[in-house]
Amino acid sequence: MIWRKKKIACNPYLGLAPIYDFVMRHLDYQGWADYLEQIISRLSPPGRRTLELACGTGSLTLKLARRGYQVVGTDISEEMLEVAQKKTNTADIPVLFRQMDMRHIEIAGHFDIVLCLYDSINYLMETQEVEKVLQSVHSLLSPGGIFVFDICTESNSLRYFRDRREREMGKGFSYWRHSYYLRPTRIQITEFKIEFDHQDKVFTELHRQRIYSLDEILQMLNQSAFTSVEFYDDQTFRPGSEDSDRIHFVLQKYCL
Repeated sequence: MIWRKKKIACNPYLGLAPIYDFVMRHLDYQGWADYLEQIISRLSPPGRRTLELACGTGSLTLKLARRGYQVVGTDISEEMLEVAQKKTNTADIPVLFRQMDMRHIEIAGHFDIVLCLYDSINYLMETQEVEKVLQSVHSLLSPGGIFVFDICTESNSLRYFRDRREREMGKGFSYWRHSYYLRPTRIQITEFKIEFDHQDKVFTELHRQRIYSLDEILQMLNQSAFTSVEFYDDQTFRPGSEDSDRIHFVLQKYCL
């Protein structure tokens, strides 16, 4: 008798959340935090109250909290936030997490810094959704506050994710990942199949990202209420371009 596991199609990050930190262990969160602090020192926002959109499992959130920022981390995935909360409890660091879709930001108060990093904006499939985020963030920021977000470019997709396949095993699980780029529609697809030991099912997830051009983003920013817009090549202060793998956008609200 051949035992076959049941395939369960699920929402993004339902099966991935418990192994996300393993899958993304190559990320240098310390370096990201250092880069953000360089940006902050250049623009001098009025304080350290920080809102992180799409915070995932809270790795960067915790880095910033350890540096004295008062951080609220939000994410659409309840499962990712559960992992983040466990990490925070273990580290005994005061961070507030809230489940929230960044397309519908509902949170009281104002913030000095808003972040939306690691190409989370690319998960917004319509320009109207990006424009709505820009409008909501601008309303949340204190005068002089800053918004930092990034996008992955088409160059990044063509270099690394045109047709990438990998399979890895960790403690108690294994996963298969296939990434491919649909150039005519500028859609990046990543398929996951995740198996956990001693479970009779395989989680399958489909992640979709829209790969915006630099001109598309700049057009939206020029029509927004932000008065200062800079864009940089990945974790540098060199101008970003279509040849960059990642572009960081740094926006500031007019200071009265």
